[in-house]
Amino acid sequence: MTIEKGPTCRQATETYNECVSRKISELIEIDGMEQPQAVAVAQSMCEKACASKAASVSTGQFVSWSTDKGRYVGQVSSVITSGNVSVVSSSGGQEQVEASADKPVARVVVYVNNQDGSYTRSDRSVPVRVAMLRIIKEPETKQVSASVRKTLSEKAKKHNEKYDSPTKRTSTRTLVAVFRRGVGAYRNNPQSVRPTVNSAEQWAFARVNSFLYVLRRGRFRGGKHDQDLLPKGHPQSTKALDKSEHVTNFPKRGDDLAVSIRNSEHDTFPLAYAENLKENHPDIWRRGGNILGNTQFNRLQKVMSQNGTPKTPTDERAIRLREAWGARHKEDYRLAGVVAQVKWLVVGSRGISHMKRVINEAKKGVFDEEGD
Repeated sequence: MTIEKGPTCRQATETYNECVSRKISELIEIDGMEQPQAVAVAQSMCEKACASKAASVSTGQFVSWSTDKGRYVGQVSSVITSGNVSVVSSSGGQEQVEASADKPVARVVVYVNNQDGSYTRSDRSVPVRVAMLRIIKEPETKQVSASVRKTLSEKAKKHNEKYDSPTKRTSTRTLVAVFRRGVGAYRNNPQSVRPTVNSAEQWAFARVNSFLYVLRRGRFRGGKHDQDLLPKGHPQSTKALDKSEHVTNFPKRGDDLAVSIRNSEHDTFPLAYAENLKENHPDIWRRGGNILGNTQFNRLQKVMSQNGTPKTPTDERAIRLREAWGARHKEDYRLAGVVAQVKWLVVGSRGISHMKRVINEAKKGVFDEEGD
């Protein structure tokens, strides 16, 4: 009897133990894993419940949908419950449907996959039948642009030139974190934005300037924000309330940023590419890493579905392990090392293009382990 590979998550119709049993059989029979490794991987996979199709959606929710042309991600801008609508079909084309309260259609703003684990909001929107949608976590958006980072770096430098006290100093990394939160607030909490503000970037810079004011003066002009990013010892810092709770030493000792892949020292390898490699090229997947690498990949998959943020102690351990592992193995550039980096979602020192070239050569069977 041939075993067909099922989803790498716990289905609504099965218990945790049933899921583990199913995955162990698949991993042994299809992927050729030894039983101890298969058990560990299956247990990790089945901790996560499979996403279910949405019965309804609301404006502002993030969703994904699949057609024969691929998987897409977006944000619901409105819901249509009447009239004839041209919607996306399962083949990737268009079809006419009659929208109703029982069969609603969502207009979705498309987010473009940057192929580096992040997405960029586009100006394009498409109508999609709600029955095709899955509700997902907010995707990680594109890192700040080089010009924005340069401006923030100059702001940090100018500010620090005036202050020697560690309770008043800041860093480019911290201002980038404040800026990103400002962009997120503009998009997800529009009621908090002043009418005179007309772009996410403008609102984000205003938040950065407010943060610098608090650093200088020790008090807020308006509502409090980003207190967790203020230095220890600053009168408005939440770190000063309970140092044992807020000192994270992440990504390195003294930084004390939130434990998140988004605050990592290492660029994030595209999850979709890694999932495709694991699913469609198990022979190459087995060339790098070990049991821990496979377990880590499953744990990091879960973390990435949470926008890079941990929700359990296991999630946090996975992120911290990734940070330490990346520091030791970032220079690896041959096939085994590159595949291991993929499993840990770490971009090696030679960049994503080198990693993909090595893997593509392995797919063609022409890669030389001893070659460059």
